[in-house]
Amino acid sequence: MMRGAVEVLIRLDCLGCINMWDTRRKLVVPTATIKSAHTRNADIFAICTSHSGKFVASRGEDAILNIWDTRNFSKPLFRQGDFAAKYNT
Repeated sequence: MMRGAVEVLIRLDCLGCINMWDTRRKLVVPTATIKSAHTRNADIFAICTSHSGKFVASRGEDAILNIWDTRNFSKPLFRQGDFAAKYNT
């Protein structure tokens, strides 16, 4: 993902966390982390970034869609639940 002229790496995990690294820095410690982006032990299986890199949308196995401001991961800008899944969870 490009964030301005900065390349960013995003990692999703099965603990409901999202980690983001600014690749201009050492990749040892994430630049930003959302520890409870989704329900714990629910896979986050979709992520989409805005063209500008300022916004990230995430969708998890918990049937919740979140939209995040990458400059402030303290809480989602938008949160909507109860999205039906086309598979058994």
